[in-house]
Amino acid sequence: MKRIINFNPFKALAFAALFFAMSFLAFAQDDTARISVPPTPSIGQGQSNSMAQDTSFNRYAAQFAVSLAQQTGLSLDKSGKIRDVLMDYYNSITDIRRDFLRGMTDSSNSVSTAPNPDNTGSNRSANQTAIAQDLMSENHKADLKADKKILNVLDNDVQKNKYVQIKRQWWQKVKDVVYSTANQNSGGMQTR
Repeated sequence: MKRIINFNPFKALAFAALFFAMSFLAFAQDDTARISVPPTPSIGQGQSNSMAQDTSFNRYAAQFAVSLAQQTGLSLDKSGKIRDVLMDYYNSITDIRRDFLRGMTDSSNSVSTAPNPDNTGSNRSANQTAIAQDLMSENHKADLKADKKILNVLDNDVQKNKYVQIKRQWWQKVKDVVYSTANQNSGGMQTR
């Protein structure tokens, strides 16, 4: 007898999105070893965890801001505004990752208590795919928001044109450090 395989394009798409998200997260974890990220400072009695996390990226934000100011001809006093934009960006990415981890945990917990065990695998996959797509969408929104804020800090068209020329390489360096630092500060991604 011939067995007919029933192909569902939605399941294939969901699997591809989940695979992409997990590959992205695994890649982000692997990059952590290549990027020198300072350890998170110890937290005192009056400090919150987010304040310590901000401090761990603050030095990098200042370095990236000065680098951008030098490459675009922006005055160094305006580099402080760029640093503030980068700190906001870092905080956004950290919050997005925390929400993602919480959503993955909630999704796994709600599916594991589902009354019908026959559907748990497909429900978990669909939920995790939707959450992973939300993660990518939120990260993209944070990228665009930070980019727009940086363009607003630049003084003139010459600086803006120079920024456009160097933006891709500069942003990639920023994102590498932001994602690795956010990964460490959010407890890392548990993909097992």
